[in-house]
Amino acid sequence: GLRISGTFATNRTIHLNAASSGIDVTGSNTFTLNNVFTFATATNALTKNDLGTLVLTQAQTGWNGVMTINQGVLRIKDAG
Repeated sequence: GLRISGTFATNRTIHLNAASSGIDVTGSNTFTLNNVFTFATATNALTKNDLGTLVLTQAQTGWNGVMTINQGVLRIKDAG
């Protein structure tokens, strides 16, 4: 998984290789991803953990896996 312990944005591509991957955004932090995830398989699952906020600004086209939010906030923004 990926653990974010600060507030920032990135344009990097994050590859989620496992069948089930997790992103932890800690505390009151916000992590903004200004790019798409890449997945090894289109059906891979993604879990949002911890109390922070994950912001996705790009359409995750081609991915049809399950998104689970265990804690915190998932914000989806329209980049267009």
